Amino acid sequence: MIETCRYCGYKVVINGPNYECVNCKASVGVRIKNGLLADKELRLLRVKCHQLFDAQWVFGKVTRSQAYINNGNKHFGQMDKEECLSWLNENGHAVN
Repeated sequence: MIETCRYCGYKVVINGPNYECVNCKASVGVRIKNGLLADKELRLLRVKCHQLFDAQWVFGKVTRSQAYINNGNKHFGQMDKEECLSWLNENGHAVN
């Protein structure tokens, strides 16, 4: 369980399906093992990564299992900003 916010140091509580900071509202899903709290910028990066990631298996380029194996079995909820930017760059979707 996450107890303090990595952004502001305030208390983190369970709010529905998420861990959420009571101060800055950084959050991550409770089902994500070893998940990192995300501010708005990181949440948007994770959404972009996941949309592109899902397209790999939804449109039949690879199986869903193979897509996760190719991703090192790491969930985007475990990635920080630099890891998301690196993933986007490695997959041909560099962000400026």
